[in-house]
Amino acid sequence: MRFKDKVALVTGGNSGIGRSIVHRFVKEGARVAIVGRDKVKGADTLAEMKALGADAEFYAVDLGGEAVAREMVEAVAKRFGRLDVVVNNAGGGARKAGVLPEDPPGERLRKVMASNLEAAYYVGCYAMPHLRDAGRGAIVNISSTATFHGTWGNYGIVKAGVEALTRSLAVEGAPHGVRANSVSPGWIGTDAVNTGADKSWQKGVSLSLAAAEGPTKSPLPSRSWRARKPPSLPVPL
Repeated sequence: MRFKDKVALVTGGNSGIGRSIVHRFVKEGARVAIVGRDKVKGADTLAEMKALGADAEFYAVDLGGEAVAREMVEAVAKRFGRLDVVVNNAGGGARKAGVLPEDPPGERLRKVMASNLEAAYYVGCYAMPHLRDAGRGAIVNISSTATFHGTWGNYGIVKAGVEALTRSLAVEGAPHGVRANSVSPGWIGTDAVNTGADKSWQKGVSLSLAAAEGPTKSPLPSRSWRARKPPSLPVPL
């Protein structure tokens, strides 16, 4: 048990990749703070972990705001008495971020950035003092291969920001023994991916309204995206 008696905080830990991360921490003996927006999924995940004998707690919060993120981190530190690991896994693409077909480009970017980059930034910043105090703390930010192959919409853009954030956290944390790294998964068969979208998907995830008039199918299917010609974007970034 590599994490026996350590405390791990996992954002977006109530479903998908985050839930699997939580499960692994529990298997390795960690005490886990599970953070997510969906209370039903959170309760289900918490029940599963407690059935495995874990010391765990679920925090139902939306991390797009600074005050909420600060309160959550402080609540976790108070509940468990320490904080050793933070996994910033919360986030997702435009549909999950609530982007609407009528949203202008700036609003689309703001919504996707809030649930991905801003959430990781706030949690990382407020967790840093607790990780320092615990000694040899660690931050793991979940990025994406979208940062180098590109995606339809703003997801790859904000994940590139997450990777830049990771480097800055590593520089600031190093003198205090706090490490920061990012992991870049490709397409993972989570519920969010498997449920897919109908033929109007591009209206909700493109960079602009004009680009929403593009193809009726995703240009990036999980296995053959490299073989397809990417769509043109009439409106530049």
